[in-house]
This record gives sequence, structure tokens and C-alpha cells, in this order.
Amino acid sequence: MKVIFDQIHKYMKFDNLLLKIIDTVEFQRLRNIKQLGLCYYVFPGASHNRFEHSLGVSYLSGYMIEMLKNKQPELNITERDILLVKIAGLIHDLGHVCFSHFFDNFFLSERIPNSEFRHHEYRSCKLFEFIVKKYKIDLSDEEIKIINRMINPDINDSFLYQIVCNKINGLDCDKFDYIVRDTYNIGLAYSFDVMRLIDQAKVINNKICFRSKCSFDISDLYYTRYKLHKQIYTHKVVRAIEYMVLDIIKMLDRSLNLVEKILDVERISELTDNILDNCYLLSDKKCIKLLERIRKRDLYKMVYEGNNLNKDLGKVIIDNIKLNYSMNDKNPLNFVNLYEDNKIVDNNFLFLKPDKFEEEVIRVYIREKKDLKNIKEKL
Repeated sequence: MKVIFDQIHKYMKFDNLLLKIIDTVEFQRLRNIKQLGLCYYVFPGASHNRFEHSLGVSYLSGYMIEMLKNKQPELNITERDILLVKIAGLIHDLGHVCFSHFFDNFFLSERIPNSEFRHHEYRSCKLFEFIVKKYKIDLSDEEIKIINRMINPDINDSFLYQIVCNKINGLDCDKFDYIVRDTYNIGLAYSFDVMRLIDQAKVINNKICFRSKCSFDISDLYYTRYKLHKQIYTHKVVRAIEYMVLDIIKMLDRSLNLVEKILDVERISELTDNILDNCYLLSDKKCIKLLERIRKRDLYKMVYEGNNLNKDLGKVIIDNIKLNYSMNDKNPLNFVNLYEDNKIVDNNFLFLKPDKFEEEVIRVYIREKKDLKNIKEKL
């Protein structure tokens, strides 16, 4: 067992089997993938990586299931169950590639829209299977299936499959870690007390429930997630830079055949944020020019933001953004079970709530400033 110090969770212990996974080339590459992708170009504090987030999710997942084991012995949680949950938390983001969600949502959604490899969860499972075989990790085929299902569970699965990724209401250790980690690193004044929420968790009717007195904390968590997406993840300058990098990646793809790497589990590891270095390695003048525009802050410009756009503006970038509380247009609070005295009680989220839980925003960007006057006349 090894202790790793983390700025968020402090001293985190990892079993030998987890360390064997951590100390692989495939896992270590997560050090070169920013947790918030291109947000780093706008928010200098957003320099943390998928590596430390993955360690944090593993730690929180282990903490939660060990707490449940001690609090509820009738659940018959075994030491092996605890290990499998920790591994699932550790490798849940293993399949992320350059610039995290941006690459999947912008590039792969266009190039391989119908392939399962478009989704990082699927790639995580495939890459994990590859690691187990390559490094002879002591896990059975059945245990591998269980771990993979913990990463991408069904809504009707048991409580063991609600710890790393909770499809019922989104209250899971993945979300707990990234919200606390992102707010801390960016330097935001708002966050939430993750340990209080986990300590008040309990399994009732095979579902993870929370103490009724945590209702405000839960509501605050969803609102914090919404604010992060609105103010940070989809910041107008972040999106402008993302579209510039997308244009660079499309040019690089002609030489690098990026989809081939995505579809080959042995080559996925080649794709990290270092991909932009290929502009210089390939001596691609167009790529270099666009990359240097980013570095000189000569960015694509947003010329419109609103909710409706019914005009043909020609060669512009139309950015459609959906912001929500984690369950599309549904109120996630309706899917959270609260308890008192070992019984599920009526939902007591009685404080002020919004009328709707999803917001749509349309933005228009231009690539060249010379087009500004023409587009503004059309708008």
C-alpha cells in the first residue's frame, strides 16, 4: 500500500493492485490531459489533469463503499467488492484523449458519429481490458465485466453501480471529485462539502439515499455544476479557442489519421494534449499560423449570443450550447431519495427552485476579423 498526498483529499491510500494499474504507460498518460481541456488557455488555474482526478475518484469511491460496509453490515459488502469499486473509480476516465470532452464532442461526433469508440466510457473499458492482459493484472473476466459496468451502469443496477457513476440522479464520486477539484483549482469561492454528503449516505431498497438534512447541500451541488458549465466550461473565449483547435486538429488529421488511432486500443494512448506539437513536427504552415494566433490572442470572435437565430449568415461558426442541472431538462432533485430513521421520506426540497432546468444558448463566431462588418449587417 502507498500513500499519495492530494491537495483536495490530503492523504490517500492505494492498494498494490491499484498501484500496478497506476504505474502503467496507459494510465500515466493522463498526466498529459488537462481535466478542463482548453479552459487552461483562459483560466490559468485550470492546469490540473485527468491523472489526479482519477486518483481522487478512486479514493472517494473507496471511502464511500467502506463507509457503507461499516454502517450497514447487512449489505454483505466484501473486501473484493471494495477493491473493484476503487478500480472502477481509478480507470473511469482512462479512455479520455486530447483535450478531454472537447475532442469527443467536436471532432469524433462528426467523424465517427455511430461508433461506440466516440464515447470515452467505452474506450475506458477497452483500454482497461488491454491493460489487464498486457500487465497481467490479477482480475477475472467476471470482475472485469463488473468494473466496466460500474463505469457505465444501467439505471436499474444495484447500489454498487451507483458509486462511481450514478445514472439515477448524477450524485456520484466522479461528480463529487471534479466539482470540488475544479472550483478549488480555478480559485472560485463556491463549492460544497463532499465528505458531509458521503458520510450521510445510506443504502435503502438497493439505492443510495441521503439524509434529509443534506437537501440544501444536494441542491447546491447541482447549482454549482450549472454555474461551472455556464461560467467556466462554456465561457465564450474558451469556446472560441476550442473552435480554433478543432480547425487545427482537422488539418493535422490528414497526416495523423486520428480516427485510426482511436479505433486501435493499442494506439489510443498516443493521443494527449501534446497533439498540437505536431504542427511544428509536420512543418504545417497553416497549423502553425493558427496555433500562433491562439498564443497571440488573435482569436475567433463571437458576434452574436442569444436563443434564436433564423438567418443564413454564410461561412460562420454556429455554436449550440445546452446548459442544465445534470439531467437534461428534468429536475434532478426529483430523482434523489432522502431518508430519516432508516426510511425514505418525502422530498423536502422546499426552497426556491428555477422554473426550468435546461438553458439553450446560440453563439456565432467568425474566423477572420475582416468578416465582422458583413456579418453584423446580416444580424
